[in-house]
Amino acid sequence: LHTDARIGMNKAASIAQAVSLLNPHTHVDAVQAPFTPANAYELCQAHDVVLDCTDRVMMRYLVSDAGVLAGIPIVSGAAQGYDGQLVVLHRDLGEGRRGPCYRCLFPQSPRPEHTQSCDDGGVLGCVTGLIGTWQALETIQLLTGLGDRTPSMLFLSPLSLPSVRCVRVRGSQTQCRACGRAPDRITSLEQEDYETFCGLHHRELHVPSVDVDDVHRPDVLVVDVRPLHEYGITALPHSLHMAWDTIRRDVQGARTAIAQAAQGRDVLVVCRRGNDSRAAVHLLEMPERAWWTAGVCGQAPRLSHVLGDGPLTESPLQRVEHQWIDRCEQRLQLRLVRAILEHGIQRVCHIRTEWHVERRISAPHRVRAR
Repeated sequence: LHTDARIGMNKAASIAQAVSLLNPHTHVDAVQAPFTPANAYELCQAHDVVLDCTDRVMMRYLVSDAGVLAGIPIVSGAAQGYDGQLVVLHRDLGEGRRGPCYRCLFPQSPRPEHTQSCDDGGVLGCVTGLIGTWQALETIQLLTGLGDRTPSMLFLSPLSLPSVRCVRVRGSQTQCRACGRAPDRITSLEQEDYETFCGLHHRELHVPSVDVDDVHRPDVLVVDVRPLHEYGITALPHSLHMAWDTIRRDVQGARTAIAQAAQGRDVLVVCRRGNDSRAAVHLLEMPERAWWTAGVCGQAPRLSHVLGDGPLTESPLQRVEHQWIDRCEQRLQLRLVRAILEHGIQRVCHIRTEWHVERRISAPHRVRAR
């Protein structure tokens, strides 16, 4: 849907243009505003069905709650790594009955340290494409009344067998705060504290940004919070690697390790785009003036937004990041495709991220993901 020519454009406007190019007879209203508790109910009430394509736990609860209050179904899709899942929430089952909402299935929000974003865990583009196509199919079924209405959840794992599984899920729960009859049932989205519920509430800190040149200063400790696979591709010399996931899982341990490594020096926290580094500063809650944050990789417009309007200098990370990531992805795909075309696959197993082909004398080659 998005192209290089529309870089910097609002995503809603970009998708509206893409849909119009595919079918000029369609009419798309692009809402160029954040989806918040203040406008969620009105946006959902104005439509017949909502497709949840977000990648944040807090947003999934908000979308589901808004759909319940508006009385419309939610087609919720998620993808991370090599796996994806799909479920239709608050589906009309007939005779005044409704299927479960997101709170029915997950009454307690997972803690932030137990979750990963797409930036941290990565996602295979083919998986998001399949999940999106299934969401479109489920939407057609909802609008036309076709298909079975049994509440179920679909799991996609293309690198394991079976690749697709569909399991029944429990029905709507009586004690659910969204669609049930709980004493503290949600009646106003704006009065619901989603950040606290999802464990995201933190004390606000002033986090100044710096120029890319400051990462080379000898009187600062550079803490790189990118995932290990990104740090392994290229890293700043003498930097301390502490992945954002590691910090979230053990805040006190991370705070102690960084303080010991800093030895009184200022600390500069860096990541790919500036989002994780800023969040790490908030979570660690170290003394104010000791912390700077910067995004030192990625595209120039995004980097300029994080660092300010000053002149940008090309950092080592920015120079090589894209070309190395592209090469790694191409090598993975080429090895898999060659094995498929030349020898066939008897079994594909997904365990981690390192690929190799195992030769067998009397059997076809097997591709395994280690």
